[in-house]
Amino acid sequence: MDMDVDVVEDVGISPPWPLEIWLKVLSYLDAEDLKNISFTSSFYHNVAAKFLFRDLTLRFGRWQSEEDRLDEVEDEETERRNSERSLDVLLCLSTDVVIAGAVMSLTVFAFSRIEHALVFECHHIQHVLPKLKSLREFRWIAGHPSLPLKIAKALRALQPGVEVVLLNGLDNAAAQQLYGLDSLRVLDFVDPNQHSGEWDPETSHNSISIDAVLNSGLKYLQELSLSGYLAARVNIQRLADSLTRLVICGAGECVGLDIFLRQAHSLVSLSVVDCEDFAFLQSVSTSGEDGFPLSKLQDLKLSLAMPLARDLSRNYSHPRNFLAQARQLARFLALHVDLRRFDFAVEPVRYFDQLASGFDQFDNVEWFGIVLGAVRKLRCLTALGISVPKLPLANLVGINDSLANLPKTCVAVRLTGMSEISYFPIIEEVLCTLPRLSFLCISNWRPLEHIDDWIPLPDVSDLLRLLPNLRLACHNSTFYDVHPSGLNNADFPSWSDERVRFREVKDFPSEDAYWLMAYRFVTKRFFSGPDDPGFEEDDWDHAV
Repeated sequence: MDMDVDVVEDVGISPPWPLEIWLKVLSYLDAEDLKNISFTSSFYHNVAAKFLFRDLTLRFGRWQSEEDRLDEVEDEETERRNSERSLDVLLCLSTDVVIAGAVMSLTVFAFSRIEHALVFECHHIQHVLPKLKSLREFRWIAGHPSLPLKIAKALRALQPGVEVVLLNGLDNAAAQQLYGLDSLRVLDFVDPNQHSGEWDPETSHNSISIDAVLNSGLKYLQELSLSGYLAARVNIQRLADSLTRLVICGAGECVGLDIFLRQAHSLVSLSVVDCEDFAFLQSVSTSGEDGFPLSKLQDLKLSLAMPLARDLSRNYSHPRNFLAQARQLARFLALHVDLRRFDFAVEPVRYFDQLASGFDQFDNVEWFGIVLGAVRKLRCLTALGISVPKLPLANLVGINDSLANLPKTCVAVRLTGMSEISYFPIIEEVLCTLPRLSFLCISNWRPLEHIDDWIPLPDVSDLLRLLPNLRLACHNSTFYDVHPSGLNNADFPSWSDERVRFREVKDFPSEDAYWLMAYRFVTKRFFSGPDDPGFEEDDWDHAV
């Protein structure tokens, strides 16, 4: 490691080991132990700072989601506590050179319902940024405050250096500061924890400005995420040769995506969330003289927008044909049997539209059977996610057969929507044969559907008994940290709502598990039965 740490011998004794060994030793300590050892001497303070302050998160204001507004949640104490802590951290960064030099990743959540708010906080961030000499990742996730121009200028002054930038608010003036940033590898305009069904906080992106940024000579850009609105209005064709990851949320009709995919020979990861259909796969589902397109693809996340009851009326201009979509997906997967991660879901475009699903009007057994047949041929999966539509009990055999072919290397599984089918046979007969399975997400509800005869989920203790290597379980919308000594659900600590909303890779047992839950909105509303937490009978009365 190339770390310049000044050794100060407060006790008159030199550290008995070289610096590299101490860095290795301290890398195994948790945050509490690192904080304690940092108080023992200046040497240990400097070394521990490399780990304690490597990834910093500042929170100003309060993210009041649409779910919160429906419940009229008010938590001013949390807002005040977060803001005070963040200001203390900024003060520490401005006065301690060692700590400022240790920061490699900075995430700022700046939420306010008042435009031009948080001026004082933004002023401090602007003056601290130039001192973060080791900064490599910067994420600005905000409500009304788009990225302030002064912060954008300070960010540009750090070049070359910053390689990862996430901005969910960007105006024309700030966008100009991003032109031609040679060191930029990752540019995200969508927060991975913000499912496209919950566009809150509101974001501000001018498609003309974004298009200018993308075509300003970002020759090393490898990863990009953006909304369907932007994807249909900016030119990403010039990035086809360099992009290895592409994420489109709220994809809609995916205008122009098929043209991009035919040229994206370097693409490794593709996520298309809330799309109307899979027509964009048609052009890359056949092989040509030079082989088939997307030959390097390893990760595929596809989410179809759930059909709502109103969309199935006679006046609806886009009739849904799930059978055609399933066949299109099967043709594509037949060319990519070596996928490492695959996630297929059917979810609402908006969770809070107050409308019911129209799934009962489709022959789900036929089209979903085609999807399961295609999944059965994927032979190298480390992560698999499947959203199950409304199905009869007889379809359990098809689900079991598909999961039975999962390779022993699989470490993460998401299986949601099974309300009328018990999970016990799948876990006892199939998933228990996966020796490395450390994350499992299961649910017995489907968004916007009222289910009378739903089958309860296995307890977390049952999951641990059948899956001894399990470390994290998502039970409907509740995350449990699993440990071997647990006997029942009460023994397993559950995540707070704040941790769920701001989840990071380090919260999961593997990157594969985080990938399954990225770009997915986790909500406790519209559960399937009165025994589920968060279900209110009035919710369904309003929905239908």
